[in-house]
Amino acid sequence: MGLVLIAYLVGAASLVAGAIACAGAYSGRFTAQAIEALTGDRTPLTETRWLVLLVGLVLLGGGLALCALSRWAAPIFILGTLLATGYLLYASRTLPPADAAQAQGRRRTIMAIYLYATATALVLWLESQGVLS
Repeated sequence: MGLVLIAYLVGAASLVAGAIACAGAYSGRFTAQAIEALTGDRTPLTETRWLVLLVGLVLLGGGLALCALSRWAAPIFILGTLLATGYLLYASRTLPPADAAQAQGRRRTIMAIYLYATATALVLWLESQGVLS
Protein backbone atom coordinates (compact mmCIF):
# COMPACT_ATOMS: atom_id res chain seq x y z
CA MET A 1 0.00 0.00 0.00
CA GLY A 2 2.88 2.40 0.76
CA LEU A 3 4.36 2.07 -2.72
CA VAL A 4 0.99 2.76 -4.31
CA LEU A 5 0.66 5.90 -2.20
CA ILE A 6 4.08 7.06 -3.41
CA ALA A 7 2.97 6.47 -7.00
CA TYR A 8 -0.21 8.48 -6.44
CA LEU A 9 1.68 11.37 -4.81
CA VAL A 10 4.26 11.61 -7.59
CA GLY A 11 1.50 11.27 -10.18
CA ALA A 12 -0.54 14.03 -8.54
CA ALA A 13 2.48 16.35 -8.43
CA SER A 14 3.08 15.68 -12.11
CA LEU A 15 -0.57 16.38 -12.91
CA VAL A 16 -0.46 19.72 -11.07
CA ALA A 17 2.78 20.77 -12.76
CA GLY A 18 1.43 19.72 -16.17
CA ALA A 19 -1.83 21.60 -15.65
CA ILE A 20 0.06 24.76 -14.68
CA ALA A 21 2.34 24.48 -17.71
CA CYS A 22 -0.54 23.85 -20.12
CA ALA A 23 -2.57 26.71 -18.68
CA GLY A 24 0.42 29.00 -19.04
CA ALA A 25 0.99 27.95 -22.62
CA TYR A 26 -2.69 28.38 -23.43
CA SER A 27 -3.00 31.81 -21.87
CA GLY A 28 0.17 33.05 -23.52
CA ARG A 29 1.66 34.27 -20.26
CA PHE A 30 4.83 32.26 -20.80
CA THR A 31 6.82 34.16 -23.36
CA ALA A 32 10.58 34.30 -23.54
CA GLN A 33 10.54 37.57 -21.60
CA ALA A 34 8.33 36.15 -18.82
CA ILE A 35 10.49 33.06 -18.45
CA GLU A 36 13.58 35.25 -18.29
CA ALA A 37 11.96 37.49 -15.68
CA LEU A 38 10.87 34.53 -13.54
CA THR A 39 14.03 32.44 -13.70
CA GLY A 40 16.74 34.91 -14.61
CA ASP A 41 17.67 32.54 -17.42
CA ARG A 42 17.49 33.67 -21.04
CA THR A 43 15.99 31.34 -23.61
CA PRO A 44 17.44 30.90 -27.10
CA LEU A 45 13.96 30.29 -28.47
CA THR A 46 11.90 33.25 -29.59
CA GLU A 47 8.60 31.39 -29.18
CA THR A 48 8.47 29.13 -26.13
CA ARG A 49 4.72 28.43 -25.97
CA TRP A 50 5.06 25.23 -27.98
CA LEU A 51 7.84 24.00 -25.70
CA VAL A 52 5.89 24.82 -22.53
CA LEU A 53 2.81 23.09 -23.98
CA LEU A 54 4.85 20.01 -24.94
CA VAL A 55 6.39 19.77 -21.48
CA GLY A 56 2.97 20.30 -19.91
CA LEU A 57 1.45 17.51 -21.98
CA VAL A 58 4.29 15.14 -21.08
CA LEU A 59 3.83 15.99 -17.39
CA LEU A 60 0.07 15.45 -17.64
CA GLY A 61 0.50 12.17 -19.50
CA GLY A 62 3.06 10.89 -17.01
CA GLY A 63 0.90 11.95 -14.07
CA LEU A 64 -2.20 10.29 -15.50
CA ALA A 65 -0.31 7.09 -16.30
CA LEU A 66 1.20 7.01 -12.83
CA CYS A 67 -2.13 7.64 -11.10
CA ALA A 68 -3.56 4.79 -13.17
CA LEU A 69 -0.57 2.66 -12.11
CA SER A 70 0.20 2.06 -15.78
CA ARG A 71 3.54 0.89 -17.10
CA TRP A 72 3.29 3.71 -19.62
CA ALA A 73 4.38 6.05 -16.83
CA ALA A 74 8.00 4.90 -17.10
CA PRO A 75 8.54 5.71 -20.80
CA ILE A 76 6.63 8.99 -20.46
CA PHE A 77 8.78 10.08 -17.51
CA ILE A 78 11.91 9.04 -19.42
CA LEU A 79 10.74 11.12 -22.39
CA GLY A 80 10.22 14.13 -20.12
CA THR A 81 13.71 13.76 -18.67
CA LEU A 82 15.22 13.49 -22.15
CA LEU A 83 13.30 16.55 -23.39
CA ALA A 84 14.36 18.69 -20.43
CA THR A 85 17.98 17.56 -20.60
CA GLY A 86 18.10 18.06 -24.36
CA TYR A 87 16.74 21.57 -24.06
CA LEU A 88 19.22 22.39 -21.30
CA LEU A 89 22.14 21.15 -23.41
CA TYR A 90 20.85 23.16 -26.38
CA ALA A 91 20.43 26.31 -24.28
CA SER A 92 23.84 25.96 -22.62
CA ARG A 93 25.56 25.78 -26.01
CA THR A 94 23.44 28.43 -27.71
CA LEU A 95 23.10 30.92 -24.88
CA PRO A 96 25.46 30.60 -21.91
CA PRO A 97 24.60 32.73 -18.87
CA ALA A 98 25.98 36.25 -19.23
CA ASP A 99 25.87 37.33 -15.57
CA ALA A 100 25.31 36.06 -12.03
CA ALA A 101 21.51 36.34 -12.18
CA GLN A 102 21.33 34.29 -15.35
CA ALA A 103 23.75 31.73 -13.91
CA GLN A 104 21.47 31.41 -10.87
CA GLY A 105 18.46 30.89 -13.17
CA ARG A 106 20.34 28.19 -15.04
CA ARG A 107 21.20 26.45 -11.75
CA ARG A 108 17.49 26.52 -10.81
CA THR A 109 16.65 24.96 -14.16
CA ILE A 110 19.25 22.26 -13.57
CA MET A 111 17.85 21.57 -10.09
CA ALA A 112 14.34 21.21 -11.54
CA ILE A 113 15.67 18.68 -14.05
CA TYR A 114 17.41 16.79 -11.22
CA LEU A 115 14.13 16.68 -9.34
CA TYR A 116 12.29 15.34 -12.39
CA ALA A 117 15.08 12.80 -13.03
CA THR A 118 14.71 11.66 -9.42
CA ALA A 119 10.96 11.25 -9.96
CA THR A 120 11.76 9.28 -13.13
CA ALA A 121 14.09 6.99 -11.18
CA LEU A 122 11.35 6.52 -8.59
CA VAL A 123 8.86 5.59 -11.32
CA LEU A 124 11.33 3.07 -12.76
CA TRP A 125 11.82 1.63 -9.28
CA LEU A 126 8.06 1.37 -8.78
CA GLU A 127 7.83 -0.51 -12.06
CA SER A 128 10.60 -2.88 -11.00
CA GLN A 129 8.72 -3.53 -7.75
CA GLY A 130 5.60 -4.57 -9.66
CA VAL A 131 3.50 -1.57 -8.63
CA LEU A 132 2.88 -0.53 -12.24
CA SER A 133 1.11 -2.93 -14.56
